Amino acid sequence: MTALEPSLTVVACGEILSLEEKFQGGTGVNITPLPPSIIAPRALAAARRRVAAVADALGIEGFARNDAFLHVDSGHVMIIEANTVPGMTLSTVLFHQALAMDPPMEPGEFLANAVHLALARGAASLRPETKTAT
Repeated sequence: MTALEPSLTVVACGEILSLEEKFQGGTGVNITPLPPSIIAPRALAAARRRVAAVADALGIEGFARNDAFLHVDSGHVMIIEANTVPGMTLSTVLFHQALAMDPPMEPGEFLANAVHLALARGAASLRPETKTAT
């Protein structure tokens, strides 16, 4: 599993993100990628490794949006939610994160990869088991 670049989500008002801020384009603020003035590259790399390890431990395949709290000095993360079927609108943070990768991954490419992974997974589950003679 590969962890994409994390995003910093800024709450516009109050203490909790509204549905509009999460899913409606032009209402929420996500900073992607995180600038070095917010998190040191070493802490960022540690956080990405930890998020990938959590995804592996949960058995996540393909993609998911893992909501977490991140300690910007240490790279420690606290996963608060693993969304294996996250909202997929034009303002979806997953697309911003994929675009921040090196090399950037366009939203269409991101979705095509997800479909290819699902098809490969489905094809593998349809293969008959081979039994060896004893």
